[in-house]
Amino acid sequence: MLNGKHTLYNKNKQISKDGIFKDNRLMDGKAYVYDENGILERVSVYKNGSYAGDTEVEK
Repeated sequence: MLNGKHTLYNKNKQISKDGIFKDNRLMDGKAYVYDENGILERVSVYKNGSYAGDTEVEK
């Protein structure tokens, strides 16, 4: 059970989620989405447990 500040990693040791969790749910933070080659595609931002939008990713 994740509660508090945590950083989660995927099998490629890349950050997948970073922020504040409550009952295993990302409440405030970022979720990182990678393509099949491990290249960062987008960063989703969550606030108060809801999706708030994406941040810009430099290519």
